[in-house]
Amino acid sequence: MRSKIALSICFLITIATSLSSAADKKVVAFEFSAGSPQTLSLQIAYVGIESFAVGLGFGTLPVNEFLQSQVPTDPVALNLGLPVPYSLVPTSQFAFSNISLFARYHFSGNAASGFLLEFNFSRWVFGADLNGALRNDNTGQETSGAMTGRLDMGQPVLTGLAGYRAAVSSSLGLMLTAGVSYLLEPTYSTSVSGSLTSILPLAGPAAQADFEQAKQDIDAQVRNGVEAVRNVTTLLPAIALTVQYAF
Repeated sequence: MRSKIALSICFLITIATSLSSAADKKVVAFEFSAGSPQTLSLQIAYVGIESFAVGLGFGTLPVNEFLQSQVPTDPVALNLGLPVPYSLVPTSQFAFSNISLFARYHFSGNAASGFLLEFNFSRWVFGADLNGALRNDNTGQETSGAMTGRLDMGQPVLTGLAGYRAAVSSSLGLMLTAGVSYLLEPTYSTSVSGSLTSILPLAGPAAQADFEQAKQDIDAQVRNGVEAVRNVTTLLPAIALTVQYAF
């Protein structure tokens, strides 16, 4: 009888321990990561599998001032067949966004302190909004809205990282990772619009054709400038600090 009672108590203790462990098990984690390849990224990860985590992140980075200094856009002289010389004067605004998929392996488990490995696939998107004003070169007067356009460069990035996770509590962790990123072949999409006759009604077909060529020249300036920045190297160092809170 006593042995049956002892076995029953052991069984109840085992069940209670299992339920407590299940209740304490973390399944989803929200993360903020700063660095490369994630940039400044908000991420969500599934951490319900022991030692493994998979997730998705969305990031951004203020790049406008840097790219404006690296990608100059120069005025393009127009041959309109008019007595007054005109130029198309471009301006550009740059933006950056990032989406990333990642998988991690924690050698000591998802909730413990320990070393980890991470594989990350990201897609960086550099966007440029183009605007062109028609300038009277004699007076310097500009008429805005002569040209509008958009250029997007998608840059796929493969990254391998190794790092360490420090468990601050059962929910909170800090991760420091470092590795190497490889830039794959980028993709481009462009669109440029604008009509000369909407600003200069007296401009003829030849003038409009020259205006169309000027628009393409400005589009090429921006594209070549972005390509020049991208083509500096295909390998980049990667280092990131990530704060993780699991539920």
